[in-house]
Amino acid sequence: MIKKGIVSLLAVGLFVGQACLCKAVTFAEVKSIVTVTDPTKVQYTWSNGTQVFTTSPSPTPVVFAFDVLGAPSGLADVNANMLITAVAPPGPAGFYNPLARIQPLSNLSFTITAAGGGGYAAGQLLLSGIFQTPNVPDAFLQQSAPGTATLTSSNFPLTPGGLILTSPFFPIDHTMPESATWSFSTLNPAVFTQTGSYLSSIPLINGNGNFAATVVPEPGVMSTFLAAGFGGFLFIRRRRAK
Repeated sequence: MIKKGIVSLLAVGLFVGQACLCKAVTFAEVKSIVTVTDPTKVQYTWSNGTQVFTTSPSPTPVVFAFDVLGAPSGLADVNANMLITAVAPPGPAGFYNPLARIQPLSNLSFTITAAGGGGYAAGQLLLSGIFQTPNVPDAFLQQSAPGTATLTSSNFPLTPGGLILTSPFFPIDHTMPESATWSFSTLNPAVFTQTGSYLSSIPLINGNGNFAATVVPEPGVMSTFLAAGFGGFLFIRRRRAK
């Protein structure tokens, strides 16, 4: 029974290793707390006066994790620093839509670097994202229910100028969809309001960021998956030959 279980695990490992090559998956995330030992929540802000979305402070400490194998930290949480900024597009394209409760944003960019530890040097790049076409709506701060909000940006195949995600640990297929989504669950006030042409100033807390793309693990990781699968295959053949 133990040997059969091991073979099953090896087969699953091979399947997972192959599956991650063919479709977009959530491969990284930002947690809602500032460090792995400090539960203080990360605070994001939208300013009506400057029409800027960012964090407070900027850059801000965050907890980061990869959700697929291939980086030094594996799947473990690590302390990191994040710099994120976006602004309202110029003119009417940047005006708040009160019916859809959407504040369009442009020039989205973010950079997440290691704070040090977990196999990383301080300042080492973990993940970055940028929307290639300036001054057009490329991200959307939206409210679907009181007390919640999302910030989303994406890139679809054959759409030039979209979101580009970059990580030194994972080659990303930019011909496939890419997305970055932050979900917030604590707002004060709880409901979006409008001041002038833009969304009223508001802090957004309890934000978790998820990043999805079609990623290819480093050759060493794929070799492990393939070796595991091949080993399981040989073991089965040996058992059948007896």
